[in-house]
Amino acid sequence: ACEFADWEDWAACDCSGNRQRSRAIAKKAKYGGKLCKGDERMIQACVPTSPACQITSPVDCKLGDWREWSDCTKTCRGGQEDRTRQILTQPMNGGRACEGDLAQTRVCMEEACPGEEPVDCKWGSWTDWSHCTATCGGGEKHRTRVVAVAAKFGGKLCGAETSAEAARCATDQCDPTAADCKWSE
Repeated sequence: ACEFADWEDWAACDCSGNRQRSRAIAKKAKYGGKLCKGDERMIQACVPTSPACQITSPVDCKLGDWREWSDCTKTCRGGQEDRTRQILTQPMNGGRACEGDLAQTRVCMEEACPGEEPVDCKWGSWTDWSHCTATCGGGEKHRTRVVAVAAKFGGKLCGAETSAEAARCATDQCDPTAADCKWSE
């Protein structure tokens, strides 16, 4: 595995309002070993005190380059990675302020994990209609269904379709001469 040497001492503050220090790689990774993580150079804001730095002209902010993206926090199903950059020169004497982010984050590895491919929801078959609640004059019959396959791993959910249905039935008017009708006297 890679190893860093100790940090060197901080250099003197330069006229742009920064000081820096660095460290070397003491031991490089071999044969697929783990690479060094971290910075080889560190920059820190400071107040210049050297007489040569006593300038009155404006100094604009200067941002460093973006570092490499970090490793993704997951290998599948969406993690995040980030990167940073530093201020190389602080604005002084009315110079332009720094613009832009010093850190960025983005989503990575959005694919499904192996064996976790998206599965869409599927409704089961409707049951047979129930018996009508009347033989004439209007009744109601019902039928139901259940989810046969539930959605998994980001698959589509079953839509707004209902799991139960009702329908009117036996809508013919009842015959007053039918055998089961009795007239009151």
